[in-house]
Amino acid sequence: MTTEIKNGIVLMPDGSLDNCSVCIENDKIKGFDIPGDRVINANGNYILPGIVDIHGDGFERVIMPRYNSMMPYDIALNEADHQIIANGITTAYYGITITWEKFKPLRNDREARNFLDFFTEHKTKLKSRSMVHLRYEIYHTIALNWIKESLEKGKIDFISFNDHLDYIESELNNQSKFLQYSESLGLSPQDTKIFLKTLHEKKQEALEVVVEIANFSNNINIPTASHDEETESTRLWYHKQQCHISEFPCNMETAIKAEALGDWVVLGAPNALKGTSLYNRISARQAIQEGVCHILASDYYYPSLLQIAFKLEQWGIMDLPKAWNLISANPAQACGLEDRGCLSEGMSADIIIVESNNKTVQCALTLVQGDIVYNNTQIIASQTPSMLEKNYA
Repeated sequence: MTTEIKNGIVLMPDGSLDNCSVCIENDKIKGFDIPGDRVINANGNYILPGIVDIHGDGFERVIMPRYNSMMPYDIALNEADHQIIANGITTAYYGITITWEKFKPLRNDREARNFLDFFTEHKTKLKSRSMVHLRYEIYHTIALNWIKESLEKGKIDFISFNDHLDYIESELNNQSKFLQYSESLGLSPQDTKIFLKTLHEKKQEALEVVVEIANFSNNINIPTASHDEETESTRLWYHKQQCHISEFPCNMETAIKAEALGDWVVLGAPNALKGTSLYNRISARQAIQEGVCHILASDYYYPSLLQIAFKLEQWGIMDLPKAWNLISANPAQACGLEDRGCLSEGMSADIIIVESNNKTVQCALTLVQGDIVYNNTQIIASQTPSMLEKNYA
């Protein structure tokens, strides 16, 4: 069966906007202005490629709405999935963190492994194309064999290398914070100092493990990133490991270095919406204006991606087609997802219809591989009795 999405403003493969129709056959895009067996009336709204979110951990707040109050995984994942598709995200990388900080709920070693096992089994029940982005704290070297085994079994689709040790220690200069941290680790203050010193002494071993994981990932075509890079030399080192994604560089100099190396720079859409970083680091909006941000990710807030693309045009920073590349074509390309990110013939029919006016931007319809997975009937009902019309011609 073929489906024609008509009466909309289509983002074309060449980056132009055109008033044409998009035809879907089964799960793929067949072409443009081709009649279909079924018609979806876009009612003058935008017809756009589905959003590809390569770094999203907003699901953690659904699993754990209050600190240490964990909800059942299946209920929480279904709710997160609903938020994802309702905001036009058709491919979602769930950012799962594995760290040496054993006290962190959900992100500790045991919980991260349990969650990954559950997610691997449950993801086929989710409506978005759901994948795993493993965020690996590099001093947690005992996870090496588990990571390689998980990569081999196809449980991990993307991996980023995180080194937050210096930042954590900088936050512990306050004595009360240090005592709280020691208590969280289950160690005395003196043992906490010894523990952190021991981690520092593992730096060479940690980097050797990074090289091993990066090589292993590259050999099986799994994309890799480095996270929160603080210096140009750090970006260069990761670049030499064939790690070509700089995720949330901390300053403009590092982002510029990544750009010069031909690497992808990923920043947070919430940062761009707010205009500032939560941690007084690089401004995503400024980086976009200076041409050193190639991808935006939802980070901790799923609605941010859909909203920021239209805001960037509203603010006069870039037009909608270029802004849309930041959240669809570019992340798809960076992750090697060759079947999505634009509305070209033969591409997967991951398509969204977006209603935009002076006050609101909302997703009216989401299709994943040709199937309608989200239908905002309230919006649709305000425009036409039914979005789906049988074409008997």
